[in-house]
Amino acid sequence: NQTVKIDKTAPTCKSSGGNSSWTNKNVTITGTCSDKGGSGCTGDVSRNYTTNTNTTTASPGTVKDNVGNTTTCPANQTVKIDKTAPKCTSSGGSTSWKKANVTLKGTCSDTGGSGCTGNVTKDYTDDTNVANQSPGTVKDNAGNETDCPDNQTVKIDKTDPKCTSSGGSSSWTNGTVTLIGTCTDTGGSGCDGNASKTYDEDTNKTKQSPGSVKDKAGNEATCPANQTVKIDKTAPTCKSSGG
Repeated sequence: NQTVKIDKTAPTCKSSGGNSSWTNKNVTITGTCSDKGGSGCTGDVSRNYTTNTNTTTASPGTVKDNVGNTTTCPANQTVKIDKTAPKCTSSGGSTSWKKANVTLKGTCSDTGGSGCTGNVTKDYTDDTNVANQSPGTVKDNAGNETDCPDNQTVKIDKTDPKCTSSGGSSSWTNGTVTLIGTCTDTGGSGCDGNASKTYDEDTNKTKQSPGSVKDKAGNEATCPANQTVKIDKTAPTCKSSGG
């Protein structure tokens, strides 16, 4: 009495484990074997992906039954791995004073394959004087992150300077009078200088101002018109009589 076992039917395989979404982790795809020829499968098969990959035709390999029939698993799996962090270039700052808002920008670039989710920005709207600023953090579509370089300077001064007027007098003089507008600044950029206005002719005026002062960001303030100037350079005349 002899037992005869023949299996000429190749096993079948179903591939799984792939994903159309990007990841920064390892991916394992599996080929699940099934056999109708009678001998049974030797086992399932799997394939690991550990480096940057972007394919839609991944196969986990080949399955076998116990008599040696083989089948290549379908190459229908998508594997998208990006383990490379994106790069960022920072811009938008300046070492010059501004009297307007400043926006720093982090421009993202990606070589890992998944692409950047976008650029990043950071707004400055108040009086500011800082160096070593970064616009933030950029990301790629696999979840990798990079901090943008903190190499930007932001200098904002939106506050007008102040001015104190001096140099006038309610007393008469026969010399030259120079009014001075002394600038003070609290916005951070500092004054660009004082103001002055010179009178050297006969004058009798009140409510005079030496002019305007500016800070280094371009903000301007008019000095108070609270000075009196009295100049008389004309000699008196004399009429003789009684001879």
